[in-house]
Amino acid sequence: MSKGFIEDDLTREVRMRTDIVSLISEYVRLRKTGKNYVGLCPFHEEKTGSFTVDPDKQLFYCFGCGAGGNAFTFLMKREGLSFPEALEKLAQRAGIVLPPRSSRFAGDESRKKENKRLLDALEFAQSKFREMLYASRGKEALKYLETRGLSRETIDKFGLGFAPNDWEFIAASAKRSGFNQADFFKAGLLLERHGGGYYDRFRNRVTFPIYDSGGTLIGFGGRAIGDETPKYLNSPETPVFRKGRELYALNLAKAGIRQKDRVCVVEGYLDVIMSFQHGIDYTVAGMGTALSKEQARALLLLTGHVYLVYDRDDAGRRATRRSIDVFREAGGRTRVVSLPGSKDPDAFLRAEGSGAYEKLLDEALPDIQFIYDEARRENAHLGLEGKIRVMEAIVPVLASLSSDFERSAYIEEFARDLSVPRDSLDKDVETYRRKSEQARKYKEAQNRDTTGYDNQRQPDPASGSKRVENTGGKKPTDSEVSVVRRKAEEGVIRCLIENRELLEKTMGILGEQDFSDPVCRELFKVLREGSLDTVADERIQAQVAELCVRFGDVPHDSAPKILDDCIRSMRRERLEELRETIALAERTKDQATLTQAIMDYQRLLKQLKSTGDASGGSAL
Repeated sequence: MSKGFIEDDLTREVRMRTDIVSLISEYVRLRKTGKNYVGLCPFHEEKTGSFTVDPDKQLFYCFGCGAGGNAFTFLMKREGLSFPEALEKLAQRAGIVLPPRSSRFAGDESRKKENKRLLDALEFAQSKFREMLYASRGKEALKYLETRGLSRETIDKFGLGFAPNDWEFIAASAKRSGFNQADFFKAGLLLERHGGGYYDRFRNRVTFPIYDSGGTLIGFGGRAIGDETPKYLNSPETPVFRKGRELYALNLAKAGIRQKDRVCVVEGYLDVIMSFQHGIDYTVAGMGTALSKEQARALLLLTGHVYLVYDRDDAGRRATRRSIDVFREAGGRTRVVSLPGSKDPDAFLRAEGSGAYEKLLDEALPDIQFIYDEARRENAHLGLEGKIRVMEAIVPVLASLSSDFERSAYIEEFARDLSVPRDSLDKDVETYRRKSEQARKYKEAQNRDTTGYDNQRQPDPASGSKRVENTGGKKPTDSEVSVVRRKAEEGVIRCLIENRELLEKTMGILGEQDFSDPVCRELFKVLREGSLDTVADERIQAQVAELCVRFGDVPHDSAPKILDDCIRSMRRERLEELRETIALAERTKDQATLTQAIMDYQRLLKQLKSTGDASGGSAL
């Protein structure tokens, strides 16, 4: 059996008990379109959804980047898991108990064991931090949280804790409990001493456990209680924690984001926690670093309505502008919430309440208006030079707008405010758009994928032929397969995918050598070796998904006839190819090719007659 298969019927059971729409909806905002679901692709940047999920076939496929497959493939690509890891995660989700892994997954098992040790270390530290918060040593920390207006219920919901002012609180506790301190070091909990040994990273700090979007504890944030520096401290990057990927409280906020179809992005952990306490349960924060495109994409997949609620000081304004740019690069738009005075969301909610806060959300400025207002504010004192700087700031943003109406409306408003002719601003925007489009086309030309499914060589219109000529007498390459033959081969594979009972008879008629298209040839080989349901190869699963989506449904009752027609078409196309090869070999006096082509032609013709195809009978 091929090494691409998992030799276990449980794999098929896990797949059958996993609803792919429900699974992908945890990562992507899907909308129903006909019988399928559509959304933004999580694997490449796009503004219009080309990512399709078929609930009947339990497959996904992106027409934009070609990513496709089943539930296993999706989880592998989205979470960076191996097939065994994806299988275990989906089995747990479906309530299926799997037997222990075999030795063939030793490499994956080694990585999984290491990660488990790190996660165990983090959970151990969390239990100690929680214990300390409600112990006598944590009185000051608990008082601090309560003076910040947090209820016990909120404190417990977010799992807040306290790391005492002790150099070896976690280090010594881990050692006494039989843990390997090196794992705590790798998990970011300990630091190495110069003379050997370890000491605690978090000391005299309120601790904020950080979870990934699936609810697994992966790191900590810490806020100093005394004069320790820095005031805020996060876990470093570890094998289980990537700052540029994770968002604080996304595991808790996903449900609220989907329900309200909006997300608030704030700067601090306490801003998030206070938002939740006031019912704004669709709030997240970064990891103390500038927001990354990956983080922006994760939010845009859940909602298209993003609200930036940062501090109004200079640092907050700069962070807002950076975040606007990041979301725009990720294919999304944002709105900017202006809190009065110098208040942050935490302070505003405590003072004014959720009603006033949500009113500010409703009044939030579109990102383009914020950029313009900031440019005007920063350059108001520069006169004519200030206007030029405002134009330089706003023209690229106006040029990026896809809506002609929106772009025209903003140009009209900004030109009037700047007291400049509308036509001059319009011309600058169009010039920028034209240059950007030329640059984009040049980049696409430099990076075009010439091996893609839709990039096959088409027949030369001048030749009047429906096929591409193969001049070598060899088996056609992917780009040399005729359109008709490719479709016929796709039809054969498509029928066999969901009608396994037709495979045995088909194998008696066709072999791998009868498929000219490399994708169909490989899929036919896989079908002969076992079920496609349990193939672990991501590439093959993507090919299956693409074929199913492109070819469409095959009604079960019609499958034998469709299969028969496709096989007949393959044979006729092959006969025509051989006739052309024979004619070319005669013209070029290529005796070896001529002899082989004639033999192949006669053999195929004999097969056609023996199966009744020559008289119009069934091939099966």
